[in-house]
Amino acid sequence: IRRPPRSTPLYSSAASDVYKRQLPTLKSLTNRERDVLSFILDGLSNKEIARELGITERTVKEYVGTLLNKFQAKDRISLLLRLGEFSHLKDAL
Repeated sequence: IRRPPRSTPLYSSAASDVYKRQLPTLKSLTNRERDVLSFILDGLSNKEIARELGITERTVKEYVGTLLNKFQAKDRISLLLRLGEFSHLKDAL
């Protein structure tokens, strides 16, 4: 397997621009989706989020699923990466 030289970007900026345009803006989320997302960013579990918001854990799972779909993420880690929470690590790879 041939690898590109280190100086070659793994993706083009044009592809990156298209990718960014496909993701929703935070303003496009409902208030409750923003609440749930905020707690996800704080590292809370579904159960903890449900307790904080006074809703069922099942309802939280629905909101998490909606957020994953909107941000085209397969799990919470992918969601955080999409939001740029760990963008500082990308340069280290």
